[in-house]
Amino acid sequence: MLGYDSFQASVGWLNRLRDRHRIALKAVCREDSDRLINVVGIDKVQEWHAGEIIKLIADYSPDDIFKADDTGVFFQLLPQHTLTAKGDHCRGGKKAKQRLTALFCCNASETEKMRPLIVGRSANPHCLRNVHSLPCDYRANPWAWMTQDLFNEWLVQMDARRKQAESRILLLIDNCSVHNMLPRLERIQVGYVPSNCTATLQPLNLA
Repeated sequence: MLGYDSFQASVGWLNRLRDRHRIALKAVCREDSDRLINVVGIDKVQEWHAGEIIKLIADYSPDDIFKADDTGVFFQLLPQHTLTAKGDHCRGGKKAKQRLTALFCCNASETEKMRPLIVGRSANPHCLRNVHSLPCDYRANPWAWMTQDLFNEWLVQMDARRKQAESRILLLIDNCSVHNMLPRLERIQVGYVPSNCTATLQPLNLA
């Protein structure tokens, strides 16, 4: 390190260096991110676990209980933390606009995973030219967002596969606006998780 091949820093040395120069690790946040974050109480989650979810899953085996969620993929996003002097505010910065939306779905027994649905900005991206097969389904819109039409299209296709297999499933999703007006489904019962609980109840939200 710095020309000293035998240099070894102890934890104490590093702590003293940090304190001497007032170095701290802070989150890189937007200008409006000083607002308090709405944290859902654990009581709400426990109440759902002990009540509604028991009724929803009563008639289904783990193989037939599915969870689906879409999440943003910011593949050019800058780190969320930075080293700075104590007392300095971390403000500004814009999230990278290069993003995708990914929809994941699997069952409770982990025996079946649906092909991911990826939503990008371009209908014919350069990176996919001359690519004849993908391990996912790809759709596009100008914002690379999940829309009601795209989600309903995915649902109808999933329902058709269940009808062909002569099976019925329970699909758990969140209650965002994209999921509010669903098409008529014959083989899928849809259940909603409590609002604002994605971080606690939806591991698929983390991709």
